[in-house]
Parts: sequence; structure tokens; C-alpha cells
Amino acid sequence: MNANAAFLHGLERALGRPSEATRRAGLVRWFDRWFDADGLATGCAPADWFAALESIAARGSIDESFGDRAEDVRASLEQLLRRTRPDGRLFYTAAATNRDAATRWEALARWAKSTSCESVLRQWRPRAFAGVLMPPPLPSWHEEFVVDSVIREDWEREGVWAGIEHRTPGTSSRFEMGIDGRPVFGPTWRSPAPDPEASETRRGPRASVVAARSGPTGDLVEWTHSLAGTRRSRTVVMVRGRELALFAEQVDGPGERGFEIGLDEDWKLAAGPEGPMQRLTRTARGRGIAILNPGSPRGCRLSCEPGRLIVRDDGPGPRRWPAIVVCWGPVPTECVPLTVSERSRICPDHVAVAFRLGWGSRAEGILVYRSLARPGLRAVLGLQTRARFAVGRIDRGRVLPLVTIDR
Repeated sequence: MNANAAFLHGLERALGRPSEATRRAGLVRWFDRWFDADGLATGCAPADWFAALESIAARGSIDESFGDRAEDVRASLEQLLRRTRPDGRLFYTAAATNRDAATRWEALARWAKSTSCESVLRQWRPRAFAGVLMPPPLPSWHEEFVVDSVIREDWEREGVWAGIEHRTPGTSSRFEMGIDGRPVFGPTWRSPAPDPEASETRRGPRASVVAARSGPTGDLVEWTHSLAGTRRSRTVVMVRGRELALFAEQVDGPGERGFEIGLDEDWKLAAGPEGPMQRLTRTARGRGIAILNPGSPRGCRLSCEPGRLIVRDDGPGPRRWPAIVVCWGPVPTECVPLTVSERSRICPDHVAVAFRLGWGSRAEGILVYRSLARPGLRAVLGLQTRARFAVGRIDRGRVLPLVTIDR
């Protein structure tokens, strides 16, 4: 019996108890078995998590079902809400599913008596909870030891979000990014040619968190897994105030270099050569969205097939770092590969890479730096750093760090 089936079977047994007292005791034991201290469901899909809470709500009030543990259940509902789109549909699900999701969410929030969830739903559906003024929960969330993160600047209906999850052994990650309230990327991020032994079974590799944090200047999640002598480190960065994100995957070893991300199908490849400023574009609700190839490291190229974005890197060396930049605001007018030096020697691309995004002024822009080999004291564009990864704002020739990974 897999984890999802065991999750639902345990709930069915708890709800089948003959009396209210034994049913409450069974539900509390079931909740303690499948939910962690932060209210996250472990080992089940968000859709089953949502359906389980609905099943409990159909049998009685939250106080009757959980007694003095009702507050823990409300915390779980907040976690599930973080993994929900503004239209009420859950992350990683097809756009055509759960058409009545928003109405179902309203009923579940009222059952839980969760004023914080009602405050969020009020922003998404103002007529549903017109009188609720309680503060909403924090929009972003990062698990410390498990790859499960949600990045949100706010709870706006037309907002931007990213969800990352890699709990199940294997090489494929769940990933979704939404812009203007609609999913654009997802629901998966995977290697270009998955090893047949790395299917989503217990034989596949387990992913671990490298870094996960949110702050006033940006959000960062990096996670890694290894298989057959190849280590892959995936990175997602969102730069606040710039309407800009970066996706990258470092490959250490002989495996194929690159990655694939699910994508909606309204994209076209802009005219131009491969390399810097090669890009894919689309328009959603009057707003242009662009996917840029920064051209560093050299050898990276983009392509698009129905339902997926493909990033490849044919450059030499034992380590590569194919990366793309996503813009839903002003698109950079230039993307310049930069020289990285260490002890007055130029670093090859398999040791360290960097590039600068510009919007017309050379004195301002965004710097992206990555150390592929063991970090050391290196210099790029006047910045000296020992960081493994850094994104900084260029302001009148100075580089002001926004997000970094120091190890």
C-alpha cells in the first residue's frame, strides 16, 4: 500500500468508529501520524489532503472532530492554502480540474473557523467574506529538512507564486510558478533524459535542501540529489521589486546537461541567434512575459515543445550550470557574460560563471554569480566574494547583495 492509499485508509478507519469519543481519538491519532508539527501533510498529495479535510467536515464540526487539537488543524489548513492558486485550485494540478474549488474552499474555511484563511479568501473572492479583517498567515513557507517550499510576495489575486516539492524519491521535482494569478510553469521539473532506474520509486534518489529562505529583497530555494555519479542542484530565485526570476540546474558529473520544465503552450521563440538574449515570449492579460537565455555559461540554448520548456548545455567541462531568466516586467535590454577571476587568473566556465542584466544603464542592473567548483575568494565586476551563489543589485558601480548561498 503506497503512502496516499495508507493516508486515506487510516482516515476511513478513524471516521468509521462507532461513537463520537472514539472517532475523535481515532482522528487525533490519524492526524498525529500523517501531519508534522507545522501542519504539513507528509506522504500524500495536496488533492488527497484537501479531500480528507472535506470528509471530516462532512461528519461534524471541527470541535467535535478534534477537540482541543482544532488549532493544529487550522494550521494545517493554512499550509494547504499556501499551496493553492487564487482561483481555488491546488498547485500541480491541471488547469481544468476542480472547477468548484473556490466554493469548496469557502465551506472548508467556515468549518475550520479560520479567520486567517477567510482573510486570504476575501482577497481572492471579495464577496465571500466581506466582513473579515483579521491578518492573513505569512504567504511564504520553507521546510528546513524536506524539499517543500512556497514563495509568495503577498496574497494578491493577480499575484506571483512558486511552489517547489521533492519529497518522493526520484529525479523529478514538483514545480509550479504562477504569474498574474495563473500558472505558467509546471507541474514538473525534471532531467532531460531520466535514468530508467530513477523512476518515482524507492530506488530513486532522495533530494535534500541546500538553502531555502525569503526576505525583503528576494526569495531563494536550492535543492539537490545524486544518481549514478551525477549530482544535480536545482535553484529557484525570485528578485523582489524587479519582476524577475531565475531557474538553474548545476550538473556535476557525466549526466546530460540541462533540464525540462512544464510550460503552457502559448509561447513563441523570438527571432535571433542562439546565445545571449535568445528568448521565448508570450502575452497574458496584456502583460508580456519573457524567458531569456543569459548566455552564461556559453553553450546553453533554449527550445520549446508543446507543454514543456527545454534547456540544454553542450559546453565542455566536468560541471555545467544551465540557467534561464524569467521576466514579467520590463525585459532587460542586454545580458552580458562576465569574467570571473581568482588569484588574478580567469576562471573557466566549469569553475565559476557570472552575467549582468541591464536595462539601459551600465551603472545599474542585476549581477548573477555562481561558483561551480569549491568556493574560493573570487572577483567579478568589482565584487569580491567567497559565496557559492549570489544575486546582487548594481547601483552606480557598487554591487549590493540581494540573495546568497555562502557554502
